This record gives sequence, structure tokens and C-alpha cells, in this order.
Amino acid sequence: MLSHLSISNYALIEKLDMDFPRGFITITGETGAGKSVLLQAIGLLMGKRADTSSLNYHDQKCIIEGTFEVASYKLQSFFTSLDLDYEDSTIIRREITPSGKSRAFLNDTPVSLKMLKQVGERLMDIHAQFSSLKLMEEEMHLTYLDQYAVNGALLEEYREAYTHWRALKEELRQLHGEAERARKEEDYLRYTLTQLQEAKLESMDQEELEASRKMLENSETIKTTLFSCASRLVNEEENLVSSLKQLHKELLRIAPYSSSYEELARRMESIAIEADDMGSELDALNEALEVDPQRLEEVNALLDRLYRLQHKFHVSSVSALIEIRDDTAQQLRKVSRYDDHIKALEKAIDTAFREVCERGEQLTARRREASTSFAREIAEHLAWVNLDEATFFVSFDRSEEPEAHGFDYPYFMFSANKGIPPAKLGKVASGGELSRIMLAVKAVISKKTTLPAILFDEIETGVSGAAAGKIASLLMKMGERMQVITITHLPQIASKGMVHYKVSKHSDEHKTISCLKRLSHEERIHELASMLSNGEVTAESFENAKSMLE
Repeated sequence: MLSHLSISNYALIEKLDMDFPRGFITITGETGAGKSVLLQAIGLLMGKRADTSSLNYHDQKCIIEGTFEVASYKLQSFFTSLDLDYEDSTIIRREITPSGKSRAFLNDTPVSLKMLKQVGERLMDIHAQFSSLKLMEEEMHLTYLDQYAVNGALLEEYREAYTHWRALKEELRQLHGEAERARKEEDYLRYTLTQLQEAKLESMDQEELEASRKMLENSETIKTTLFSCASRLVNEEENLVSSLKQLHKELLRIAPYSSSYEELARRMESIAIEADDMGSELDALNEALEVDPQRLEEVNALLDRLYRLQHKFHVSSVSALIEIRDDTAQQLRKVSRYDDHIKALEKAIDTAFREVCERGEQLTARRREASTSFAREIAEHLAWVNLDEATFFVSFDRSEEPEAHGFDYPYFMFSANKGIPPAKLGKVASGGELSRIMLAVKAVISKKTTLPAILFDEIETGVSGAAAGKIASLLMKMGERMQVITITHLPQIASKGMVHYKVSKHSDEHKTISCLKRLSHEERIHELASMLSNGEVTAESFENAKSMLE
């Protein structure tokens, strides 16, 4: 239950700190006093989105904090599943900064709005104004029936099976598309693979081939140069080596006269020897080098094939071509295996479909079984709120294929009076009837769930008189099992609360603020008397108010 609420700088609320007890609680106040602001603030604790327009002072932070007593609701495993610290007194805090940033904390741990909403759904059900109109939406009938039947775990199992089945079907659809495209490309892939395989790419060294071609293209020029250099060094009659040897002899004659001359003679000898070696090497290179037009043609052919492949596949290396070749081979192997993959996937889909159908039929059985007692209890509760001649039951349509929620499309059938055939609820129920039916639904479901608290905002819409008193009695009965907070305009309901709070608005020349006060017995009599006489307390309304609290 919500045991404490603290609000600062939110809309008309400047500062609020209030404790709440268990049981049935009523909140009253004039239109515009700030009851909706209080509801919105609690909604923020449940994961609603916030914006800076709700700040009272736009240069200060807004903080809303609620303490929920959850010790008796077995929520430890739920908190653990969300990786949250569990506390018997769980504290939720929302902060909104002037810059527009919103943060949420649960037991001082930062949490996302999605996670906060998950937790909020386990702590409090907020029934806002016009929420009864949800009964007009037949998809909500399924939600209410599943809540009554406590189908949460089975529905989760079904949805997992359904999601798996749908994912496999989508995978098969994509696989068929891939297979079709692959078969259309198969001839091209085979042609591509043949081209790349025939190129014998592993044996190709592009740098070596390009160097060989350069050598072969210039072999005649190279041979001529080598021959010329060798001839001038050693082969001609007046060659350079002979001249160097002669110079060496002449320097030897003067070497005894100076160490410098001796050094020059040694150097000249070295030059002559080096030149003679170079001449021999030039001869050997010239002899080894062949002018080979046929080899040049072979190298050109290899490089031409390589360049054409590189241009075709937009790459610049042999390794990239090898990668393309291997990928192409892999695609072709995949084409040959598509049929096997498709058959295996179809088998998996059949298995998954059977699982979905099995879970779906279990859901159907539980829903149909629960619908009987659900309808009976709703009818009993409707009788308590002055719809004792009403007829209420659940009918079912069924889909041929599994849907996200199962096979079932339940819808509520209703007639307010005897002798009038029941029809779909959304077509025949008035506003007041919708309010009472929704209250009956909430009351019946609350007995099946372990929800700590529920908040009603004017659940009595469209209702007055004796029916309002019956609604109050039903709310009191719900309050025996859970905390029931009701914002109301009717004194018949306000008088039945274990405690009574009033929202009021105060203004001065600078600002307007809303306040929430727990009323004493005397204050409560005065508030009820005011509600009974449209704002003016009379002796008669005062006495009536006193009698309502007796």
C-alpha cells in the first residue's frame, strides 16, 4: 500500500507530506482544487512521463516520493528478476529538473521508466476519469478475463511459443527469398568461380610478374648496355682494366719514395681488381640474360588476365580475388544446401506450431472455465450497486490462426433490465452503468490478484443517489483486502472512507497553491455538509452529514 507521499514543486502543489493508512480512503475537493494534480503526481511514481510544464517554480527541481509497504505481497522474486534491491518499505522517487531532465529511483537505485512502470503495475492500479470507457474496447475484455483467471504465467509461456513460431516463419520466408535469388544467380556464380579457379591465383605473385615483364620488355637494351660496359672494361684491346694495371705499375716505381705513393699504388691495385671483377660480372649477366619474346608473351597474358579480374571485381590484389573466389564457392555450396535448410526449418515450424496450439488451447480452456464464475461474480456485484436486474455473461469468438493473445476473442454481453436481450456491452451500457460495471470488474479481479493498492478517480461518474451508496459499500468491501483510494464528488461515497482527505486551493496576490489535509471528525462533518448542500452548510445538511458518519 501507499503509506507516505511527499511532493514538492509540482504544478499547484508547493509542498506536501502525507501518510496514508490501509483500507478505504476518500479524497474530496472542489473542482479545480488540485485533485487531478495529486493523481498525476502518483502516476509519475508509476512510470508516467513528465515534462517541465508541471513545475511550480521553473528554477527549482520537482521531487515526488512515495513509500509502499509490500512485505505481505511476495514481490522478492519479482524484484530479483529486475535486478533490483528489495525492501519491505519500497521507496520510489521521481525528480524533474528545470532543464527538463527526468530521473527515477527505486530504493535509491536509478531505474528506467520502463522498469518503473513494470514495478508500478505490481504496486497500484490507477483508474483515472473515463477509464470506464475502456470497457467499450473489446480487447480489454480479454485483459480483464485473463487477470481474473490468473493467466499471467501461462500467457507468458504462450507468447514465448508464439514469438518463436512467428520468428521461425519469418526466417523461412527470408530463406525462401534467399534461395530464389541464389538460384537465379547460380549460373553467374558458377561462371565467376570458374574464371577465378582457372586463374590459378595461388601461383600468381603479382609483384614478381610485373618485375619479370619489365625485365623482359627491356632485355635487348639491357644486353646491349651490359656488353658495352664489359667490353670497355675488359674485352677491348685498349680496355680500362689494362690501363688501370699500367697505372698501378707506374705508381709502384715511386712507392719507395713515400708512404703516400705506396698507399696510392695499393688503392690503384684495388681499383684495377674491382674493375676486372665488374667486367667478369657484366659478362656473366649478359650471358645469362636471354631475349625471350615467348616468355614475355606468357607473362603479359597472365598479367592481362589478372588485371581484367581485378577490374571486374573492383579490387587491386591477388589476395582479394582469392577471398572473392572462396566466398563465391561458399555461396554455391549454400545454394545446394537450401533445400535441406528449408526442410529442416519447416519441420521446426511444425513443432513450434504444435507448441503454440497446445498452449493456446490451455489458455482457451482456462478462459472459458473462468468466464462462468467471472460472469456470476460480476452479476452479484452489479446487484450490490443497484443493477440487480442486469444480465452479464462472456461470449467468445475464435480465430482460425494463433494470434499474439491466443485463439480467443471474448466479449462482454450485457442487459440492464429484464426482458431486454443482452447485447455487446459497448453498444448498450450507459455511462453510469459502465462505471458500475467497471467497479464490479475491479472488485472481482482484486480478489484474485495481490495488488497492494488501487486508486479510483470519480468511479461514480454517471451515478447518484442510492446507487452511489451501494458503490461506497463495495469500495469498503474492497478496502478490507487492499488499500482503496477514491477521489469522489459524492458525499455518499466520501462518508464511507476509513479516513477522509480534502484537497483545497489557496490564493494570494502572488500565487495559487493546492494543499491536502486529513480531516478530523468535525472537519469531515463540515465537508460532507458542504457537499450535500452545494457548498453552503445548512443546519439540515450538517445533521445529515453527522448521521452519515454514525
